[in-house]
Amino acid sequence: MLINNVFLTKNYYFFAHDYHFFLIVNFLAFKLVVKNKTNSTKNKSIFINRTTYYLTNLILCCMNSNKKTIVLGASNNPERYSFLAVEKLKKHHHTVIAVGNKLGNIGDTPIVTGFPAEQGVDTVTLYLNPALQEQYYQYILSLKPKRIIFNPGTENAALSELAKANDIAALEACTLVLIGSGQY
Repeated sequence: MLINNVFLTKNYYFFAHDYHFFLIVNFLAFKLVVKNKTNSTKNKSIFINRTTYYLTNLILCCMNSNKKTIVLGASNNPERYSFLAVEKLKKHHHTVIAVGNKLGNIGDTPIVTGFPAEQGVDTVTLYLNPALQEQYYQYILSLKPKRIIFNPGTENAALSELAKANDIAALEACTLVLIGSGQY
């Protein structure tokens, strides 16, 4: 049913431009039912609803999950939180650019130094104390990220104000917790 460009189905809300996505998911669910050869109409309905739900979540997760992230203050020391953040971000299929003060690698992700030019950055997550952040102010702002995450110990009122003045969200949060709780 279409109401104000929103399709309403049981437990799902899709904008009109997502209707094709909705049709594809239901088609795939129907194909699975046919392959499954379920006899009962009730069982078919339950199977289609469950399959539609899982396929929708899987596809939406894949579509919305890649957030290009710059980890500023990256370290190849496995005991550092920046190391863990890079690994977790990669595990969750985010594009990661690790920027540190020494060259190295975190798994297959190289740690670069300096100010690498990047486009389409969603997030800059900080693992530098406020005194070391000053040299990166202009670089961070030039990336035009959607948000900056100030991990515990990196809170910086000056950079936070600069971010807000440039329409960049400033969050005081832990990247690892955000990823782990599905809020990243």
